[in-house]
Amino acid sequence: MAIANDKTNITLGTMTIKAAADLPANRFVNALGNLCSAGGHAIGVTTKSYKAGQNASICFSGIVAVEAGGVINNAGNEVVSDAQGRAVTTSSAIQKFITLDRSTMAGTFIRVRL
Repeated sequence: MAIANDKTNITLGTMTIKAAADLPANRFVNALGNLCSAGGHAIGVTTKSYKAGQNASICFSGIVAVEAGGVINNAGNEVVSDAQGRAVTTSSAIQKFITLDRSTMAGTFIRVRL
C-alpha cells in the first residue's frame, strides 16, 4: 500500500467515532463507523488506520488525502466512495467531493476537499 505522506492535509474539523470494523487510513467512513459503501454517505475520512472498537479520529472538513479506487483523470473531478471507501469519479450522486489531484491507478492517493 502506498503512503500518503506526499499529500498535504488541511484539517479544519475532526470528530471521534467508534470504529465498527477495521478502518484503513485515507478512506471514507460512514456514521456507523464502517467504511462507506459504493456511493454511500460519508461523514469524513480516516487519516490513519484503526482497529474495530477503537475511537477513530475522522476529518470531516478541510482537504485530506483519500486513496483512489481507480483512475481519476483530472483535478476538479467529482468523486464518491466505492465499496471499499476509496475515491472514484462520478457524474451523478447526492454527495460528492472535489478532487485536487489526478490518479493514474488504484491505490494512489489524491487530495479531496470535504
